[in-house]
Amino acid sequence: NIDEIMETAHHFREQVLGIPYYPLGFDPGYGVLSENPALPAACAANGFVFIGPAAEPMRNMGDKTKVKAMAERCGVPVIP
Repeated sequence: NIDEIMETAHHFREQVLGIPYYPLGFDPGYGVLSENPALPAACAANGFVFIGPAAEPMRNMGDKTKVKAMAERCGVPVIP
């Protein structure tokens, strides 16, 4: 639940660090969160710096048809 993650991050920043606003870095690690384009968008909307790709490139890379066409335009060999 990305909303819950953002709420926890806000709580940590404000209550534990005592800083109401500071652009803390957010590293999702590996796995489901690191591949979810909603997370970098939520970080940007909540004043956190997402350590990883922005939401739009992440969305594009998740679409196999779109990324294959992009690779072909760049001259990367692909399997037909």
